[in-house]
Amino acid sequence: MHTKAAIFACRVTGGIGMLASLLFLKLYGAVGLIAGLIGSGLWFGLASYLKKSSTQK
Repeated sequence: MHTKAAIFACRVTGGIGMLASLLFLKLYGAVGLIAGLIGSGLWFGLASYLKKSSTQK
């Protein structure tokens, strides 16, 4: 697996998710914003995990 590409994709998806959180804020209120930010955080967390696991090898 191309780890650098996977890390990049996770970060881009997290960034897009943060933008979508603003849309969720408008559509669903604060609950939508928080849910969107949690989803984005998961993508950023996955990128961090992949980066750590690739440097340990």
